[in-house]
Amino acid sequence: MIYTIAAEKGGTGKTATTAALTQIAAHNGGRVLAVDLDPRGDLSYILEADATQPGSYELLHGTPASDLLQRTPQGMDVITATRALNAEETRTASARRLAAALAPIRDSYDAIFI
Repeated sequence: MIYTIAAEKGGTGKTATTAALTQIAAHNGGRVLAVDLDPRGDLSYILEADATQPGSYELLHGTPASDLLQRTPQGMDVITATRALNAEETRTASARRLAAALAPIRDSYDAIFI
């Protein structure tokens, strides 16, 4: 199952909600992937992923998702966001394009949070 937490307005709790949901799912034994699409990379930071490594920018530009996975101390995988990802790219990245990029690894997870 893929869950997307999104809103145009900042400060609505998207990152905090996503972090809490991913941590709960992982704590309960789920195979979880978090995909950070916010150029600020706050979700990556909260989940203790290394945002200096390639991430969602590369995912949106053709790098296979499997090459971008990082395992966090909480036991989940993360595809990080970095400053290379800009706000315009996150707005124009179609759901279809993102779904296609995640399709090869989708069945490896109980839940994917974006």
